Amino acid sequence: KYEIQPLMEMDSYTAAAQLALKGMAPALIPKSIIKTLNIASNFCFEFEELEPLIRPIHICLRHNTYRNQRIKTVLEAIADVVAKEVLLPSA
Repeated sequence: KYEIQPLMEMDSYTAAAQLALKGMAPALIPKSIIKTLNIASNFCFEFEELEPLIRPIHICLRHNTYRNQRIKTVLEAIADVVAKEVLLPSA
C-alpha cells in the first residue's frame, strides 16, 4: 500500500535504531524505544499514514502470579483500554 520494501527484519528495535543512526538504513521504531534511547528529534520523522500500525504486547508470567492483586489490576486495566480502543469508531 505504501510501497515500503524492507531491507531486513530484526528482532531488536534497539539494534535497528542503532544501525539506522549509524547510517545503515531507515528503521521503523516504536516511540518507547526512541524515548528510552534518548534519540534526538532531528533524527525522527512521523508519518500520519503509519498511525494505524500497532505493536502487540505479550504478557508472560507464572500461573500462580494471577493471584497477586497488582497483577490482576494491571491485566484488568490493559483489557479495559484495549476494549475501549477496539470499540471506538474509525475516523
